[in-house]
Amino acid sequence: MTMNDTAQQYRSRTKVWVAGISLAMLSACASHTPVIDQAPRLAGYEHTIEVPDADLLTVSPQMQAFLDRYVLPYENLDTRLQLLTLAVTHSGVIGFTRDDDRTLTASEAFRQRTGNCLSYANMVVALARASGLEANYQEVIVQPQWSSREDTILLAKHINVAVSSRHYRYVIDVTGERVPTNSTRHLLSDRQAASLYYNNLGVEALLDNHLPSAWAHINKAIETAPGLSSPWVNMGVVMSRNLQMHDAEKSHRNALALNSLELTALSNLYDVYIGMGDEARAAEVEARVEKYRQGNPYYLLMLSNEAFEQGQFRKSARLLEKAVRKKDDDHALHFALARARFLTGQRDEALTAYEKARALAPGQVQSDFERALEDWVNEATATVEN
Repeated sequence: MTMNDTAQQYRSRTKVWVAGISLAMLSACASHTPVIDQAPRLAGYEHTIEVPDADLLTVSPQMQAFLDRYVLPYENLDTRLQLLTLAVTHSGVIGFTRDDDRTLTASEAFRQRTGNCLSYANMVVALARASGLEANYQEVIVQPQWSSREDTILLAKHINVAVSSRHYRYVIDVTGERVPTNSTRHLLSDRQAASLYYNNLGVEALLDNHLPSAWAHINKAIETAPGLSSPWVNMGVVMSRNLQMHDAEKSHRNALALNSLELTALSNLYDVYIGMGDEARAAEVEARVEKYRQGNPYYLLMLSNEAFEQGQFRKSARLLEKAVRKKDDDHALHFALARARFLTGQRDEALTAYEKARALAPGQVQSDFERALEDWVNEATATVEN
């Protein structure tokens, strides 16, 4: 039996590694009561691998020495923020290089000067907090990018860091790029970030077909932050690989109970039912996927972005108008609508949407709206033309 499994992992956007269909990344949606409290056991293996607690944010002596030399001599927190930001960028003192295949703790990432987006975020959060700054993990909802390895479809998710001092707030990203204003983002707790760390290690083991290690790490992710849907999706993949199809079904349904828009789980359920020979339920799930897509504002946003990149601005605007009718409280949707309307000649309507986006934007992106809408449009159309 051949399965087309999906799994989720957090890595840098430039290399796609994590599996799923296009809307698997909507992990901020409202949660509900889970179907099961504990992950199903892995059948056929006598010994269970114990996964120790990982301290993602330990400041090593080398990290402390770096701060003592470059950051801490300055008492002003604004100055510390600026110096730390300069130090951790690509041309800075640390000289960090992305490696999308490595998930590391803060001290490991600092020592090796490499790692994926989550590794980089661990390092930056640890250094910032040790400098007396406020720092939080931030998930950025990016347009899905796909790849594959053997029988696993891979979809990228992305993490960066929001750091603030008394007067400034910066977003520090391993890509070195400015996070687009029309991207949706939300803060993660330290426990959620730790869950993503274990989840990543579990997916790496899954890709190596080491099911006991995959199960152990993904189970650790579930225990660390039971409310995240992504580890439950990946647990379903582990169960499918071990031919525990009913347990796979339960795991994917649990992901859907936690996040009703977790379409990766629905996509995997389709494969589970096909593997079980239940074509009727497979067809039902397939219909649900399409229904969710058409009713999901972020799927409409993805379609509108594709139309925008093809210069079909009226089509882009129509899709976004439908999206904001379904979800009126997301600045990213209103910002995208403002750009599209501006290019169709609806200047007044565009400015109205832009002001709505400004009013809804979270604190870390408020400064982006100091630019005129026309500047954003010119920048976006130049990118399209190139």
